[in-house]
Amino acid sequence: MIKLKLDNVNKQLGGARILRDINLEIAAGEFVVFVGPSGCGKSTLLRLIAGLDSICAGDLLIESASEDGQQLFSDIRNPEQVQNMIHEAIHARTGKSADASPVVAQLERLEAMLLRGSITQSEFDEQKRRLLG
Repeated sequence: MIKLKLDNVNKQLGGARILRDINLEIAAGEFVVFVGPSGCGKSTLLRLIAGLDSICAGDLLIESASEDGQQLFSDIRNPEQVQNMIHEAIHARTGKSADASPVVAQLERLEAMLLRGSITQSEFDEQKRRLLG
């Protein structure tokens, strides 16, 4: 099971501070809902947790069970590590791989982000070149 902890997480875009000193702990199996007015940072917070964006300051920590049963916290500085830990947890829990090919899955995520307008065509093309070598 995975436990999530945000410790003084900050997100800034340009000169605007989007999230300021967010502290949050979500226990394994816990259900959480973020509610607030438009523009308060709900989607940005979820993008940080999902690994689709990177934090500017603070720590995003994921606690997961290791092979020997010890609980380990990982400080996530690279958003791809968040996605990898989630996929590993799915595999450990179900015995099935979260996706057949990590490259294909990443390309699918990038395509979805492009369709949503989360990234530009040039950002998509750059990431695609990086993935395909």
